[in-house]
Amino acid sequence: MVTGGSINIDGSSIVRRTCSLNMITTSVDVNRIDWAIRTKFRLFIGLQNDINPNYEKIIWFPEGIFIISGYSATYNNSGYTISL
Repeated sequence: MVTGGSINIDGSSIVRRTCSLNMITTSVDVNRIDWAIRTKFRLFIGLQNDINPNYEKIIWFPEGIFIISGYSATYNNSGYTISL
């Protein structure tokens, strides 16, 4: 579950989009760091649709493909907090 983050878009930069994400999970083995280094992921933002029943309950908008360049994980009562 993503608990926070940001997306930055800069059309004049070589790297056009950057993002940072904070997530909480209880099911990932954060000691296996190999999944987090040099891994690509697709990011979608979902908006809940309470207006038009002809569309899905959540409408997803693609934000791009990102490469993980930084990773940290901590453990607390809620589970693991992962920052990308």
